[in-house]
Amino acid sequence: MGALGISRHARTRMAQRGLREADIDLILRLGSEVEGGILVRRKDFERYAAGLRDQLRRAERLVGKRLVMADDTLVTAYHSSGTDTKRLLQN
Repeated sequence: MGALGISRHARTRMAQRGLREADIDLILRLGSEVEGGILVRRKDFERYAAGLRDQLRRAERLVGKRLVMADDTLVTAYHSSGTDTKRLLQN
């Protein structure tokens, strides 16, 4: 969806109802299209939360992994030892 304009009325209602502009982006990303707009259902939230949990598990598995690059080319990838990690972080 392109840039969404926000009417003065909508800004007033959002302020009254505790909705921030950043919330709109999230609602648009995870909600379901319904007549005249978007609705965030429990099911939509649960799907989004499951995706975040999966992403966190994947990210945790990558702790200590290192990519070695030259220009725009991946040269190698490996699990960095504690000594290697300390040396790399000192530079």
